[in-house]
Amino acid sequence: MKVIQVYRSGVMDEISVSLPKCDAFDASVHLTPTFEDMSKSQGGGTLRCLYSWSYGNHTIQCYGWYEGDAGFENTTELPPGGKSLFLDTDSSVQLLFGDLFICKGGATPTDIDIAEYSEFYTQACGGFDECDTDTDSDDMNTESEDEEFVVGPHEAVSDEDCVEDDDEESTSDEDAELEEDEYDY
Repeated sequence: MKVIQVYRSGVMDEISVSLPKCDAFDASVHLTPTFEDMSKSQGGGTLRCLYSWSYGNHTIQCYGWYEGDAGFENTTELPPGGKSLFLDTDSSVQLLFGDLFICKGGATPTDIDIAEYSEFYTQACGGFDECDTDTDSDDMNTESEDEEFVVGPHEAVSDEDCVEDDDEESTSDEDAELEEDEYDY
């Protein structure tokens, strides 16, 4: 069976695990020790099925750790709305530790790959809005380059007024000398 291992850094990898012929309930009994053996980074306590989501005729499940030491947090954000038998926090905000494992079940465990998980994730998050690319850039900037722009209620400034005066005081090398740092660190 193909599952997804999500490392602490958020990098995903498709891995294969062998399971004896079993139903979805028995699969979790076999998956937990297999995932523990395959994990590069672990959290505290025991690895468990943390969340599950309905996806068509299947269930997407996330196995991992919800306890752990600072510095071992998993940076991945799970999709919202995951159901958990023991966690009350929404799946999209729950802090998780170590590696996570994403698998697909139902009546029997089934393969899942990163592309399918990405489709599920997008659907679970409500999709993403497309940017409006038909906006004409001329509509956004209605001033021409030579026009004046208003600074105050009755004051107008042209581009020529913005030229810096070279006769301004310049700082001499003597004035720029830094004081000695006498602070005791």
